[in-house]
Amino acid sequence: MPQENAEDDVDRFVTAQMESQHISGRSLTVFRESLLPKVTWERMWTPATLTDGTKVDYGFGWAVGEYHGHRSVGHGGGIPGFMTYAERFPEDDLAMIVLTNSASSNPAEIARDVVGHYILTSSHPLDAAD
Repeated sequence: MPQENAEDDVDRFVTAQMESQHISGRSLTVFRESLLPKVTWERMWTPATLTDGTKVDYGFGWAVGEYHGHRSVGHGGGIPGFMTYAERFPEDDLAMIVLTNSASSNPAEIARDVVGHYILTSSHPLDAAD
């Protein structure tokens, strides 16, 4: 994949998962559910249960947790020389995407730093008291 398209691809992928986004006046919820049934999206973002009954903080390909009391789902990865991380806050319609060209970077930490500032300084639905 050419480097100059990576940002657009990740943005489209994350935006397609957002509940309240609209493109040309059409709700992405309709588009999103044409890709996968609603139950599949929910299972992707629900902690799995192992066969011994242990719950893990991982859904179908997404790390599942919370940040400042807000449910979050994230996924990261990389190849030599590049690291990425995308994290969503489904109930808040908020997402943070970090792409780096450094194998020694920590894009998850960068994402959380930015989201933390946003939470504390914005009138966004995320509660600044968290």
